Amino acid sequence: RVLSQDLSSAWECLRIPEMRESFMRSAPAFYEQAPIMNPADIPEAFRSALEKISVAALGNPPSIWVLSLCENSSGDSDERCAANVIGIGALRPGDIEIADRGLAARTVDGLAPIDILLRLSPKSLLDPLMFETASGGVPGLLDLYRSSKIAVLAAPGSGVVDELAVLSWMPEITEFYTGSAPILPNATHWRCGDKADRRFVLDNLHELAIFKANDASAKPLHSGGRTAAAQTAAINEALEAQGSEYIALESSPESCFPQIAGMTPTSSDFVLRAYAAGTASGYRVLPGGAALSMRSGRAMRTAERDLWILDA
Repeated sequence: RVLSQDLSSAWECLRIPEMRESFMRSAPAFYEQAPIMNPADIPEAFRSALEKISVAALGNPPSIWVLSLCENSSGDSDERCAANVIGIGALRPGDIEIADRGLAARTVDGLAPIDILLRLSPKSLLDPLMFETASGGVPGLLDLYRSSKIAVLAAPGSGVVDELAVLSWMPEITEFYTGSAPILPNATHWRCGDKADRRFVLDNLHELAIFKANDASAKPLHSGGRTAAAQTAAINEALEAQGSEYIALESSPESCFPQIAGMTPTSSDFVLRAYAAGTASGYRVLPGGAALSMRSGRAMRTAERDLWILDA
């Protein structure tokens, strides 16, 4: 079942080949004997998906760049790593100017057109005219984006698709646009703004977890399990007052993997994060993924493991 979706961080699939290469160096014999699908073509599929969203004229290969905004930080490393993996250039705001037909990059060979920008930095650093920040960015960039003179991957607003408020409607959205129900069912959601759903949630708190509908990173209102009378009363009060701001999820049984904590063997719950790319030849599931550790019913990106997909 689908627990969450994360379109704004799709670029993280580019880490898979690097993780796999590290393991291959440490245990080459094991990898050679196992029928594990090779993720080496993930960067090519990612680039193909980028080219598909280009607003450049058909027949002209689009010019793709990573916009690097985070000075001397892990964010900057992410951006330059992504650029290196898919073979594109990384730009700082000072390397960009607005030309007659859109954006252009200043290079040693003169101005080069920019058709697609891959944004990994916070949206508030993208365009100071839009977000009223003194932290840099490219003034006027979002005006060009709105006028379809440039494509931006992970554009401001795309993250709304990742929120539980939208995810809870995905089966209906999928069926409306495709005429078919999703192949993979959602984990069951209850919208606490609905009176009947709210009543069900309050009657079954021990089996459900409750999250902010529009902020997946916020601390859960309730993580499942039994509650004391005072805690139950506080949850009831919050849902009665602001029910539309909360979504309840069934407590799904997660898979688990073994690990060593100190000197003690233990297990950790995890969920599978798979990646799909919309390439020129259609959508395809990429030959690699990540296993994310779970805490309080949510996936933790900081506890990521390389996931092997076996070749049938």
